[in-house]
Amino acid sequence: MVRLTKILNKKLTAVILAFAALCVCLYFLSGFFVGHILTAQKISQIVKDQTGLELKLCNSKISAMPDLSMLLSAKCLEISLPGSNNAKNESIFEGDNLELRVKIIPLLFKKISIKH
Repeated sequence: MVRLTKILNKKLTAVILAFAALCVCLYFLSGFFVGHILTAQKISQIVKDQTGLELKLCNSKISAMPDLSMLLSAKCLEISLPGSNNAKNESIFEGDNLELRVKIIPLLFKKISIKH
C-alpha cells in the first residue's frame, strides 16, 4: 500500500510539473504571437473596417503582460476622417506616448475590457 502511494505521488508530481512547464511555455509564446499577429497595420485595418476612421500609429509596440493582458504602446497616434490626408483640421484625435492595456480573455468573446 505504501509503495502504491509513492508511485501515485510521483506520477501526480510529474503531471503537475508538466502542466506548470506548459503554462510557462504558453506565457512566453503568447508574447511572441501577440507581437507578430497583431501589427500596427492590422490594427489600423480593423479600425478602418469597423468604424470607417483612419488610424495612424507611429513606433508602436504590442506585448503580452503577465496578467493575461496585452499592452499597446505608441509614440504617436492619430485618428482622422477618411480621405483627409491627415490634415490638422480633419484630425479627430491626436496623442503622444500612449499606452493601452487590454485584457485578452474578454477578446475571445468579442468584448473589449480596457485595464488602463
